[in-house]
Formats: sequence, structure tokens, C-alpha cells
Amino acid sequence: AYLFWPDSSEGQARTNLRHLLHDLQHALPDDETLLTTDSQTVQWQPTLPVTLDVAEFERAAAATARAELEGAVALYRGALLPGCYDDWIRPERERLHRLCASTLERLIALAEAEHDLAGAIAGAEHLVRHDPMHEAAYRTLMRLHGLNGDRAAALHVYHRCASMLRRELGVPPDAATLALHQDLLTADVDDADPAGRPAPDRYPLVGRAADCALLHAIWRSARASNPQMVVLTGDAGIGKSRLAEELAAWVSRHDPATLTVTARGYAAEGDLPYAPVASWLRARPLPALDNVWLTEIARLLPELLTAHPALPSPEPLQQAWQRHRLFEALARALLGDRRPRLLILDDLQWCDRDTLAWLHYLLRFDPAAPLLLAGTLRTGESAPPGLATLLDGLRRDSLVAELEVGPLDATATTALAGHVAGHPLDAELAEPLFRGSEGNPLFVVEMIQAGLAQQSRTGERWSGEHAGTAGTSAQPLPARVRQVLERRLAQLSPAALELAELAATIGRRFDFACLHAAADAPEADVVRQLDELWRRRIVREHGADGYDFSHDKLRETAYQGLSAARRRLLHRRVAGALESLHAGALDGVSGQIGRHYEQAGLAAPAITYYCRAAQASQQVYDAREDAITFYRRALALLGEAPHNDPATAAHVWELLGDVLHLTAQYEPAREAFQHALSLLDTADKVTQADLYRKLGNTWREERSYAMARQVYDAGLQWLGEPPAGHAAGQDHADTSERRWWQRWIDLQLEIVQTHYWIGESRQALAAMNAMRAAVDHYAGAVQRVHFFMQYATLQWQQERFAPTPQTEAYLREAQRALVDSPEAQQTPSVIFRLGFLLLW
Repeated sequence: AYLFWPDSSEGQARTNLRHLLHDLQHALPDDETLLTTDSQTVQWQPTLPVTLDVAEFERAAAATARAELEGAVALYRGALLPGCYDDWIRPERERLHRLCASTLERLIALAEAEHDLAGAIAGAEHLVRHDPMHEAAYRTLMRLHGLNGDRAAALHVYHRCASMLRRELGVPPDAATLALHQDLLTADVDDADPAGRPAPDRYPLVGRAADCALLHAIWRSARASNPQMVVLTGDAGIGKSRLAEELAAWVSRHDPATLTVTARGYAAEGDLPYAPVASWLRARPLPALDNVWLTEIARLLPELLTAHPALPSPEPLQQAWQRHRLFEALARALLGDRRPRLLILDDLQWCDRDTLAWLHYLLRFDPAAPLLLAGTLRTGESAPPGLATLLDGLRRDSLVAELEVGPLDATATTALAGHVAGHPLDAELAEPLFRGSEGNPLFVVEMIQAGLAQQSRTGERWSGEHAGTAGTSAQPLPARVRQVLERRLAQLSPAALELAELAATIGRRFDFACLHAAADAPEADVVRQLDELWRRRIVREHGADGYDFSHDKLRETAYQGLSAARRRLLHRRVAGALESLHAGALDGVSGQIGRHYEQAGLAAPAITYYCRAAQASQQVYDAREDAITFYRRALALLGEAPHNDPATAAHVWELLGDVLHLTAQYEPAREAFQHALSLLDTADKVTQADLYRKLGNTWREERSYAMARQVYDAGLQWLGEPPAGHAAGQDHADTSERRWWQRWIDLQLEIVQTHYWIGESRQALAAMNAMRAAVDHYAGAVQRVHFFMQYATLQWQQERFAPTPQTEAYLREAQRALVDSPEAQQTPSVIFRLGFLLLW
């Protein structure tokens, strides 16, 4: 009893326990069969037909068979009672945590003994996630990757380990880890830090005490079931991301039950919907979810379809309710286990509109969720329209706090410079450094490091003469600051510099596979060069298997240093690498491939991939605005091509018009269709007529029925008479004749719609009767569904809603046509109409 009430006497604790048991007797049904009590213990009946996860976990962990140990690991879903902070729970929580770690170690050993390296690697990754401070687990994972022949992956694990130790403990890896790292490299590397050790990833945070205190208060408010967002705004390099990382570290120390995950927006990924959300979801195992939610999540994580073969593939998102279901699925995936969450989203200014819309939904999904969303926003950048919408909505709902991160003052600047230099900064250097950096921490660090490198090379003491005026806007860097960053890159070996330029060309987070495929160099060379970039802190590890530049300004400087010819070459290599790596799933990267081919000066493949990206965005992610952007990029390239193919341009204009119509942008859609008409060969009457139909539909959507009818009639005039010798009802029509009749049917169906909407039911029914023979012989499945649905509606009106068997027969015919129709969204409408009719 004393464990539960440590502040009470033993007698009082026992009294409290008796009261608790009394309350339990009234709360539980038939408690005598559920609990066993005596003078020393209170426990559940061991023969109860229920499952206790802790007991099952301990039983499975005590086994020796691999399958049972895997079951034990699956049962461990996190810390014991994470919402409980009493002293009595901590020893038990730590015991179970250690038991899970030892179970994972046994699993790894068993898998390795069975020569199952993939299983052993998966277990080691799990162990690293389970205990991120366990350095031996990183060594095990490095060793297993090495045995598997994947030195790049082993190197990445070392980078993760070293960064974690420096960030959390301020210490380097121990000797065993360093020795294993050296074994991964095939040659000695002599370009280490001038002091003979890698530079730390993080210098002490200075000058931000007030900002940190405010962030801590915001977290406490959000933690108390008050979900909200905090936005850190400021110039590039001012320290927004560092503050967000410090908040994450502080939360992990003071609130271990909290789950913290980080994602970033990228300028080159602005067209990639839900990229940050996918990054968050991949950071931790998903909670237990029903298949209906997993199917939606598979839109972002297609690997779920492989892991769960019975999972249905998601249907295209075409209606608002489907998008709402996707939003709910993503919210359930991130908040499902009710643990406190700190979600960090770096570089909001490059976030896609779909993610921004979903973030507003997430913050309103569960008003009692212990959730804080921390975002960084660079000032001076062109932010997407969706960001203003998000922030305005959150301000109205009092769900957002905004913190402007300013420059360091002179004292803090001098203190930071001293940490970077490794000794207090002389007064004669402090003033020009502050004037040149204007208190921007990035520039302070870069200037000092460039000066130290100069001192190491020449033996001359750095004088600070390059500490000029450093602008901190999002515009191109001032010459002197650019020179600082260029000097940083110039310290690299020629091969490592070339690799940095290639990585900068990728323009986003990159992984080793893409870098190696584009590098056109042996794997061992790429591994050494990447390791040099990491040790020089040009790049840092990002996510489970990726890297990114330590700051966007370094990436920008590396890219701007390329000649036009070399840029085109590198973009072509990156495009080819992406094609090769994603040959089986090109839709998700088509926009990136198209951009790289465009930058490479290869218009033809760029146009192809932009069109593919547009179709993928429209069908899979309901990102029709992105589809419009991709089509316009393709058209811009077509317009610049010296030998423009009018038929191709007409087709792309038509596709653009289709998407503009779907997004209710009717005037731009008409302009697109008119462009397509102007480019088409006048001999292609069937396609011309179909474009007139689409033009008319834009007027119909705006209820301009007279104008729509004029355009439909123009389409019929352009279509002309039926092909010679084949009237409606004749069999054995060839392909061209069938196309003619199907376009004729399409136009007639649209004309029937105009009759219907202006109340001309008799004329509409007469037109339907006149086209019946053509429908029976030439119509496709979609046309038959529309025809019989419209026929039944008109007939039902004529019958004054007292349906006859003939009307029911029309709907049954539409239902049969659904079997061959590619438009699955028609099914609910047909079934509802049939059921509604049968009610009468």
C-alpha cells in the first residue's frame, strides 16, 4: 500500500487501499470472481478468461522460440501506463523496457544464427528505436549492414549515432564505435577537423532564454489537452529550426511519454502532396487501425499494400467526402494511441496546400488531444496561399501562437563565436563580426569556421576582415556572406565537392541510392565522399535513410557555383537515376523527373513526365491545382520547342481544360479548349466535335443553357453527316465509324440535359427516343449508364412519379451497364435511384 501512497503513513496507506477496494467492488460486476485478495496481495484471478497484455508479454519474452519472442516484441506497444507519473510505476516501467530490449537482442542473435540478415537488421532497427541512447545497438546495426554488403547504410547508422551522442550527451562515440566506423572506410581520410576531431553538430544555445521559456509555457498548455500550433518566424539562418529542436530535446527530457517527430518542407517538393505527413507517419510504427483507415493511409504509404496483401487498394479521390475520410485516417494514425505529441514541421513556406489544409483539420479533430504542432516559417519567401488560410483560421479559433525569432545581440553573438572558435573571442574581432553577421547565428558560425580553416591552412591568425555586412533576407546572399559559404565548400576535396554539387542538384532530401545512381562512380568512392561531407557538416542525416544539407544556404551556394553546362549534365543524371530507382512506381516522382529534365534542357521527356505527374496528382491525391501547374509547365515547354507538334499541344490543352472544368474555373477552361481547337487538324472532325461538347459543358455549369445549346449545335455541325453507308442501327461499323457515333451520342445527351434544365421534358424525351437505335448499337458502357438513367428520369416525370415497369426496366439496364463502366462513382447514384423508384 505504501507504494501507492508514499506520502502517507503505512496505516493510512492501508486505509486508503481498503477504500479503493470497496469502490472497486461497486464498480466491477461480480468482483469476487475477478479479484483475489489476502493479507499480503491483491491480484486478478489467474483463471479469468481475459488477456492481460503485460502478463502475455512476460510469458512470451521468457520463451526461447523466435516466433514467441517476435510475439513478445509485438505486444510491447510503448511505456507502461504512459499517462501515469507516480513514483511507484517507474521501476516497473523501466523493468519492462529493459525486458523488451533484452528480448530484441535475443531475437537479433537468433535471426543472425539462422543467417536471416534482413530479420536481424529489422530487429536491430527496432532496438535503436526502442532505446535511442543505446550505443551498442547502433554498433550491432552497423555490423549487420556491413555483413549484408550495404556499407552506405552502415555509414548512415554511424552518422545517426554520432549525431545523437553529441546532441544529447555532448560526447563522441566510444572507441569500439569509432573502430567499426573506420573499418567501413577502405582508405584513410586525412581531411578531419583541424583540431583532430569532428566538430560538434550543435553549439550551446545562447541569447534565447526568453524564447525558450515561452515555448515551454506553450507546450505545457498544449500538453494539458489543449491542442495548438506555434509558428517560429524569422530570416534564413536566424535559429528557428534550432529553437524547435531545443524544444523537442527539452520535452523529451521532461516528458518522456511524449512522442516527437520532425518533418520538413522543401522548395522542390512544393508540388508533392502530404510529403511531411508521410514523413511523420514513417517515423514510428502505426497504431492498430481498421482496414478502412489503413487503405486511406496507403495513399501516402504504398508500402502498406505490400505489408498487408489483403488490404484493398485506395480508389481515386474525386469527391469531398472521400477527402474527409482521408483526413480522418491520417489524424487517427498520428493521434490514435492518445500519447502526447510534438509534431515539428520545418520550413512551412514550402509546405504543400494539401498538408496545410489537413493541419487545420488535425488541430480540430480531437479538442482534448495533448498535441503541439511547431512550425518554422522563413520570412521574405513567397508563401503558398494555403498557409495564409491556415494561419487565419487558427487565429480565429485561438489555436496558434506566433513567435518572431530575431537576431542575437552583440553579447550573445560574441558568446556564440567563442563557442565555435573554442576560446573567448578577442574584443577587436567581436565588433566587426557582429557588424558583419548582424547577429545571424548561421553567418556567425560560418564566418568563424571559415576563419579557423584559413588559420589552419596559412598559419596566420584570422583577422576578421571578411566579416562584412551580411544580409539575412531570402534574396540571393550578399557577396561577402556568399564568399564565406564558398570558402566552406572550398575546404572539401575535389571529389567531395563534386558530390555536394550533385546533391544540391537533387534539390531535396536525398538518399544514398539516388546519389550513387546519379554519381557515375564506384560505391566505395561515393561512401568516402559522403562521409567527408558529413564530417565537414555540409550534410547531416535526415530520417531513417536520408541526408540533407545542414542549411539551405549551403545547398544554394553549392548549386549556384555550377556552370550552365554542368547543371544540365547533373540534372540529366538525377533524372535518369530517379527513372531507374522508381521504374515500377514512376507516378510518385514524375513531377521531380520532369523538373530535372526541364533543367537539363530536354523538353520532350520533361513534357511527358509533367503530363504523367498531372494525371497522378489528379487521380491519386485529389491535387487538381497541382495537376494544373504540371500541365502549364508542359505547355510552356511545348511553346518554346522549335518544332512544336500541334497535335500534342492540343491534347495537353484539352487535358488542362478538363482539370480546370473540374475545379470550376470555367472561363480558363474555355480558353484552354479554344487553344486546343485552334491547334487541331480540321480533318479530325470527331475530336473537334468532342471539344465543342466540353466547351458547351462549361456554359451549362454556369446555367447559360442557351449558350451551351449553341455550342453543342456547333459541334453537331462540325461533326457532319454519319459516315457513308452506315446509318444508326446498322451492324459491323468499323472503329472510325463507331467513334463518330459515340461523339454524336455524347452531344445528343448534353442537348437532352439542356432541355431538362429549362423544363422542356417533352423535347428531351423525343430526343432520347430518336437516339435509342444509335445507343443500342454504338454506345459505350458509360454512355449507356447516362442514357438509361436520363431516360428513366424523364419517363418518371411523364408518369407523374407513378413509375411503370418500363421505367424500372430502364434503371435495370443502367445497372447492367455499370458492370462494364470504368466510372465506379456512378454506382451509388444508379442504385439509389432504383431503390427510390421501388419505394413508390
